[in-house]
Amino acid sequence: MGAFLDLTGERFGSLIVLERVGQKSNCETLWKCRCDCGAEVIFGVGKLRNGTRVRCPECSDKHRSIANSKYEDPETKRSKLYCVWAGMKGRCSGREGGSSAKKHRKDYYDRGIRVCPEWEDFNNFRKDMGESFEESVKINGEKYTTLDRIDNNKGYCKENCHWTTFKGQSRNRRSNKMITHAGVRYSTLVEFCEIMNFDYGKFSNRYNFMMNELMEEFQYEKSIEEKKMVEGNNAD
Repeated sequence: MGAFLDLTGERFGSLIVLERVGQKSNCETLWKCRCDCGAEVIFGVGKLRNGTRVRCPECSDKHRSIANSKYEDPETKRSKLYCVWAGMKGRCSGREGGSSAKKHRKDYYDRGIRVCPEWEDFNNFRKDMGESFEESVKINGEKYTTLDRIDNNKGYCKENCHWTTFKGQSRNRRSNKMITHAGVRYSTLVEFCEIMNFDYGKFSNRYNFMMNELMEEFQYEKSIEEKKMVEGNNAD
């Protein structure tokens, strides 16, 4: 068991930790905190330390309303650029209540992928990326323009982001595997399909299916070999 971590007196955003008040059924420590507005609330140590809770619920609602009021223009909220910004923040937030955060948590929040402080404000994001976004839209169309990180191990900031297409993003995935065919090595399945003039969607579905079948076959053969080895050892 690790050493007890005393948070008494520490500040997390607008919250000052007052005292320990118990623990949850999963043994997570609960702490009573006082918000700068004077309200006293109780949060688990996990939400305090990962930044999920930095204000009391009432102040959080007010802060969210103020932040969103800057973008109340319906045209802004419907724009592709705003949707990209909101999606980027959602993937990296790690909030328990957000569907996007839940879906992408292991690939973003848990890996330390964050949005830089400047881009927490949509106006700053638009200032940095708006012009290049319009240029990409002219070439690829708005539907196929997507935000991509140059280094997948780093977060979202001006220096590490550019606009590309979904095909371009598929070349920059951590899950990409090199393919060798007829003595030639291809860096991605997309590249292979382009050179061979194959339909990527159809080929990738069949490729994945065949790989799964091959894995099952290898696993079955391996289990048979292991069984024979055990039987042989028992016979000795």
